[in-house]
Formats: sequence, C-alpha cells, structure tokens
Amino acid sequence: MKGMLRIEPTEHAQLLSKVNPSEKVITVVNFWATWCKPCVEEIPEFVQFQKWIVENSNAEISCPVRLIFVSFDFKNEIEKKVFPFLESRNFSGTHYFVDEKQTTFIDGIDPQWQGQLPTTFIYFQGKQKTRIDKTITFGELLTSVKLVCGSD
Repeated sequence: MKGMLRIEPTEHAQLLSKVNPSEKVITVVNFWATWCKPCVEEIPEFVQFQKWIVENSNAEISCPVRLIFVSFDFKNEIEKKVFPFLESRNFSGTHYFVDEKQTTFIDGIDPQWQGQLPTTFIYFQGKQKTRIDKTITFGELLTSVKLVCGSD
C-alpha cells in the first residue's frame, strides 16, 4: 500500500460479499487488465466517474455509489506493473486482483459471463442490474447508474 491506493487479493465470494444486499447502494465493479488495450483506454472515464462520485453524486442521484476495480493481471505483476499504472493515472481507493483460478472466479461472478475485458457490472442491493461487456464512457456509465438508481 502506498498513500491512498491499495491493491488487495480477492476471490469471487469475497468480492460478491462487498455487494451487500442490505445496503441501498449502487456498486459499480469494473474488470480490467493492464495488457487489455480497451481497458486502458477507458481508465480516464473511470477516473472522471470516481471524481464525479466524490463531488456530485449526492446532488444528482439519491443512491450512494461505490466503485470497485478488479485487475486480471497476474499476481506477480501487481507491485511492479499495476500499482505504478494506477498511481500514474491518479487513482485512489482500494483495488483488487483475482486471487483464484480465473475460470472459477468468472463463473462465480456470473456464469453467463465469458470473462471478456473490459466488463463492468452494476449492482444494487446485492443484485446484478447491468453488465456492460465493452469499453464504457463516462456518459454511458453515468446514465446506467442513474437508470439503476431510478429503478429502486
């Protein structure tokens, strides 16, 4: 851990426990990797969204929003590759990396998901509401979150 950025291992059950059904919270989970060019291209969109959560979310929507990132980079690349990558893009918070067999992790998150990257899931009160299997823009992300919040 350096500063306000942490990268921790996670298995699918641990990750899903963070999407708590008792909380009226929207949880956006983005799956990515440094070797995935479309993932890297969408990172600025998530940096902008992370900033929006801090500065504007309470004024624009009635649901709190939590953002979780999960890297599919190899465990031995986290310190030397992933951490510097995130730091150089001004990310903060806790990030995760897959710490179990990838097929087990993917099936545990969503058996219908083939594991393509980037993929973003949006959960509300523990239930998966949306899965986006492509690069997403800030505007698309914001619209998706507002739709989920409005459907509560």
